Amino acid sequence: MSEALRHMPAVDQVLQRIDDLVEAYSHAYVVARVRQVLELLRQEVRGEQAVDRAELLLRAEGEVRARIEQESAPSLRRVVNATGVILHTGLGRAPLPAVAREAVARAAT
Repeated sequence: MSEALRHMPAVDQVLQRIDDLVEAYSHAYVVARVRQVLELLRQEVRGEQAVDRAELLLRAEGEVRARIEQESAPSLRRVVNATGVILHTGLGRAPLPAVAREAVARAAT
């Protein structure tokens, strides 16, 4: 095991620093995010020799907070539904040209 992996914080250590998130969201949800972040940090520091445990703990906390904030941000946005305006007032009431009326009459007979 590399020296850097020995300094990885435990899930419980990260959870202690983000207890406000544990209260606001489900415990299982926050734990899952902590585990994801710690796995990514393990992959980043694998093979490195000198890594500070306190720095890793701060990075893990910041990344978990950022992920949860991003995932919980509202995803709805305002739009204008103008299909009724276009279909009913524009095309629905538009008169057909004489050529088109004649083509419809020929097709119907």
